[in-house]
Amino acid sequence: MAKSTVIVPKPQYISYGEAMSRLRIWLDSRKLRTSAFRLVTDPGSGFEITFESEEVALRFQSEFSWPPPRALSGEPTAGESPSP
Repeated sequence: MAKSTVIVPKPQYISYGEAMSRLRIWLDSRKLRTSAFRLVTDPGSGFEITFESEEVALRFQSEFSWPPPRALSGEPTAGESPSP
């Protein structure tokens, strides 16, 4: 299975710590693991996250087109089952 990497920009209105916390809460609430999670500062600012599957990477990226109301709260999005 090929790994897939996405870059999620950090919104200007929140700190790196807050952004990272929101990303981790979303991942942890779904029991999803990353292969790599690193800070990106050039060009722009954000996070580079590598997943084991393209499907999970695309799902994650679509959730974090800021501001993500459901992703910020950790709530499942439409059509997604809540985590047990």
